[in-house]
Amino acid sequence: MKVVNARRPNLKILVFVCAAALLTVPAPPALSQDQLPELVRRIKPSAVAIETFDARGEKLSRGSGFFIDVDRVVTNRHVIEGAYRAEVHLNSGHSFQVKNVIAVDAEGDVALLKVDAPLNLVHPLSLDRTSPQEGESVVVIGNPFGLEGSVTNGIVSAVRDIPGFGRIIQITAPISPGSSGSPVVNMHGQVIGVATLQITGGQSVNFAIPSERIAQLGRTAQSDTQLMSLGDLVATSGRNKRARAVEYFRDGLTFLSKDDCQQALPYFQKATEADAGYGEAWAQTGFCSEKLGRHADAIEASRKAVSIRPSPESYFNIGLANYYLKQYREAEQAYRQAIKLDPYNAADAETLVGGSPFGEGLSLWLKKSPGFLLNRVDTPILVQAIGPGSLLGEWEWFSGLTRLDRAVDFLYIPAGTHILEKPWDRMASQQTNVDWFSFWLKGDEDADPVKAEQYMRWRKLREKQAKVKVRGQEPSAEK
Repeated sequence: MKVVNARRPNLKILVFVCAAALLTVPAPPALSQDQLPELVRRIKPSAVAIETFDARGEKLSRGSGFFIDVDRVVTNRHVIEGAYRAEVHLNSGHSFQVKNVIAVDAEGDVALLKVDAPLNLVHPLSLDRTSPQEGESVVVIGNPFGLEGSVTNGIVSAVRDIPGFGRIIQITAPISPGSSGSPVVNMHGQVIGVATLQITGGQSVNFAIPSERIAQLGRTAQSDTQLMSLGDLVATSGRNKRARAVEYFRDGLTFLSKDDCQQALPYFQKATEADAGYGEAWAQTGFCSEKLGRHADAIEASRKAVSIRPSPESYFNIGLANYYLKQYREAEQAYRQAIKLDPYNAADAETLVGGSPFGEGLSLWLKKSPGFLLNRVDTPILVQAIGPGSLLGEWEWFSGLTRLDRAVDFLYIPAGTHILEKPWDRMASQQTNVDWFSFWLKGDEDADPVKAEQYMRWRKLREKQAKVKVRGQEPSAEK
């Protein structure tokens, strides 16, 4: 149970020291900034320029890519958009035809291409599938405006978790036209992601798709007898209404990578209009609608998402929207579905959700927990849940205090942010804590318009708080 009390904040610093013998191959030693030229020299032969041609053989576009195996090149999906033929240009000056498309991740904007080149000319890069640290130095080797082997460097500025999609890495290293598909490499010389430049609505946004998504694409790769040619990909995309919807989805994802739901939402809505069966687009429509305080719209979109592809993230979104609309029973039901679908908590959820006293209803459950003495609480309480698996326990406190008309709010921290290796993620996710204490202890409100709905809710809680006059007040009548 994680409860933040505004009356007497209790700040604790917990330090964990863990030691384990890991039977893994150690990563190459990290190089310092003054050794950057050595790192560039090592990875430059692995980066390639990709030139595409239309059906008439005329040049179509130019992008970047890199080898991850002796015959596999990774690039952005949009680099090969509409191409009937493509060439890969190595830093050595050699050129080779793209034989086939091995696999495509349309939503992640990643493509895996088959290229036959002599082994002595190929230098595959290794993938680092772990999430990079904010502030970590990175290098991008691309081909902006046809200048092969151009190098830019920067840092990881943020790692964002987008519900239902996964992680997106924001980087400060510039990505120019022609550099989409470049490797984003850490100081160990390992690829942490694929650089992507999106120009949407007149805005340029740099980010990277994590290496784990590349690895997943490699695991789903087809056999040689099922490989698709570039021309086949164009024909299939032209017949498939999902292809246009995915373009809208990627545009929306561009803005969502900056946490800009206001501009992302219209693109996700266009994606659902282009393909009403696109579950992922409905899920992100629901997510953005909820972030913008459009609770009824969030419920509608998220329900369509779970009708197509049930997910714990969308069910949680339904629960959160219902909570803000004070539809607590509907919120409880949605949260229970989220817990059932969560792969890490499925076994526990099956026992708890289906059993007594939870299964007998919220009111009876509350009556069976007299030890909490919630009727004596008269200070504002912020209840926190970390991941869907903790919702069962925290919901009892929150729902009980809500039933008693107390000043209580609920903060959800997505699973994966509460990890020892990335304490800065946890700090960022708990900005609400800072706002909470500032509001109740000093009466301060952040002028950020994104937080307007939050403070409107808290002002209403303050009105409730004024009605709680003495400790030990009897519970209000059940409504």
